[in-house]
Amino acid sequence: MKKKILFAVTLIIFISICIFFSKELQFSKEGLTLLEAYQNGYRVAFTLNKDVMLYTMTSADVEGQKEYYEGIKGIRNNWNIDFAVPDSSTHYIIQIKNGRVIKTSKTVGLKKTKNELIDSQELLIDSPKVLKLAKKSYSIKKGVVWAIGYHYTIHKMDNKTIIIITASDMENRLTQIGIEATRGNIISAKHKLQLGGGLYFDDSLINEMADFEVMGITQTRDFSMVALWGVKLINTIEYNPTIMYQYNGGGWNQLQAKDDIKNIIFLDEIRDKMLVIYNQKVEMFDLQTKIWTSLVTYDQILASGSNGKTACLITDKNIISIDSKLKEDYLLNFTNDCLQKIEDMVDVGVDGTIYFGSTSKMYFFNGEELNNIDLEGNLLDIKVKDNFLYILTEKQIYTYDINTGSIIFSSDNKNSLITFIDNQSNDKILCLDSNSYLLQVEIEECGWKITQLNTPDKDVIGNLTDILIDKEGKWFYATQSISKWIELSKKE
Repeated sequence: MKKKILFAVTLIIFISICIFFSKELQFSKEGLTLLEAYQNGYRVAFTLNKDVMLYTMTSADVEGQKEYYEGIKGIRNNWNIDFAVPDSSTHYIIQIKNGRVIKTSKTVGLKKTKNELIDSQELLIDSPKVLKLAKKSYSIKKGVVWAIGYHYTIHKMDNKTIIIITASDMENRLTQIGIEATRGNIISAKHKLQLGGGLYFDDSLINEMADFEVMGITQTRDFSMVALWGVKLINTIEYNPTIMYQYNGGGWNQLQAKDDIKNIIFLDEIRDKMLVIYNQKVEMFDLQTKIWTSLVTYDQILASGSNGKTACLITDKNIISIDSKLKEDYLLNFTNDCLQKIEDMVDVGVDGTIYFGSTSKMYFFNGEELNNIDLEGNLLDIKVKDNFLYILTEKQIYTYDINTGSIIFSSDNKNSLITFIDNQSNDKILCLDSNSYLLQVEIEECGWKITQLNTPDKDVIGNLTDILIDKEGKWFYATQSISKWIELSKKE
């Protein structure tokens, strides 16, 4: 199953891909070089305002249409051009398709001085020469994933007019080479690499985890079963939802899931089976027989959690439990106003009490009554550990005593913590902050003691998403890759 990437690993494309169609203003059967497109666009823009100057322009893909030229010989069929009036917020957008100006539009944009805009006298080289210069110094080829073919963009930066050719390196990674338009010298060459992603012990990647973006980890309380879920990358924009699991200390096994996964739950009495939670359904996978079984389907599953004895689902209408015999029990029907802003988080105490939250409320359901407390700041995460419930909001960290039913301590969330790490073999509370750094939280009489822990370099392992601590106390780091521009090496 191929899907487009939606998470939380951001991939930025610098190419405009949208062309809008309207009455044709100028006819040409030919594709155009960068300078030809500029001249055609300028003639039209000049009739609208004689003071216009070039702000930026880029070649473009048209979705669903295969282009004849694709940047070969510096020629593209389609261009978007932004002309601006100096010292004014007036801009004119010129759109070219198949060598023809098809649309102009007047809009409001950034106010730029004359020196910040591009004069025609600064455009001394054209896209065919740009391509030739780039290929002479670097091993590049037509783009096939990020954008199709070779693309050309021009803008002004640090008082220099730069033409950027966007292509692929020999491993299909996004590559950009900048060439000064007035002199033809290369001033930058870089490609975007995906660093890290997978499961690491120290800074060494577990072999089976290559190209795996880990969303979460779970394991049985006796450590016999471990499962990670996330996506396996096909290329930089397509992926397969994937589960990696380990059974009784054996090797890692890969399992392609049927949809994007929200959670995986193990129950103590059926440890060789895992419950896979999707957005609208729950399935069971038997790790011995390798058979999938569809259990239940709902309109929407908002959150899920477990205490090892039962699984708890918060749907758009109910609180539901599933026991080790895979029996459903509808515990509570929601009123509409109660469910308006339920967050994707739930935890279950050892006594079966279910804890979940909305944007600014914490709910407690003990099987008979639904109670709540107000919180300061938007709710980020909750965690039950021993006899305490830890509540994390944008503004506060709360400690709730389950036995007394009261908040015994609260403190400002000064460290920008965003989520708890669900490690069940460590006595301390582990958290991630907004920069994906790992912190340890301890409660002392004078307040919270928060310590940043040493972890491997993010440029090696990527952004931390979860921690796996095995029965021997070894720490494994689950991560998602990060994108980083790296200098492109010249041809030897």
